[in-house]
Amino acid sequence: MERGEVVALIGPNGAGKSTLIRAASGRLEPAGGTITVDGDRVHHLRPELVARKIAVVPQAVRLPEAFTVLDTVLMGRTAYLGWLGRESKTDLEIADAAMKRVGAAGFGPRRLGEISSGEQQLVLIARSLTQTAPFLLMDEPTAHLDLKHESRILDLVRNLAHRDRLAVLVVLHDLNLASQFADRVALLAAGELRAAGPPAEVLTKEHLSAAYGVPIKIFPHPDGGYPVIFAEGAKE
Repeated sequence: MERGEVVALIGPNGAGKSTLIRAASGRLEPAGGTITVDGDRVHHLRPELVARKIAVVPQAVRLPEAFTVLDTVLMGRTAYLGWLGRESKTDLEIADAAMKRVGAAGFGPRRLGEISSGEQQLVLIARSLTQTAPFLLMDEPTAHLDLKHESRILDLVRNLAHRDRLAVLVVLHDLNLASQFADRVALLAAGELRAAGPPAEVLTKEHLSAAYGVPIKIFPHPDGGYPVIFAEGAKE
């Protein structure tokens, strides 16, 4: 991955997408090969150093309803605090800037139980931004969201890469979202990387039919020209 780009990780259920995210973030050690960030092997770094380089937005989780948004966002500063350390004025300023960046300004005093699932997803992204890490890993950030929040979050993801120069790896199940929002696409199937490159090169009938086991139709979008994907039905 390069800073300034969005890489969409796609593939059928069980392909290894979430496992790859956990390995890339240092939570799982790979059986073979190496994972490096800025030239350092992730599994040789102390956890707090990994957290300063790689931020993770997990799959939708049930957040503690009594926590305030500010308390949740400030958790991203843990890697910069010593044992029993308290947040400084700088930490609070970084958290405030992160909430503004994701469009959640003014959410700080609100309880998580008082906001929608889409707004909670924005809070998780704000928490990751407070780590000030150059690499962002996102595991299905648009799962179970409506069209408005889905589009809002992926616009934000693209801006974080293109404007803020983060390197973003995002797991997506919706192939049309990957086609529309990603700079590059990586296709996993059965634990193997089947293809990687620009969306138009990866999102082809041949690649997708083989990976998903269904006939695929693809048309160019009338406005953007990017691939629009339809499944024709399961193979007999």
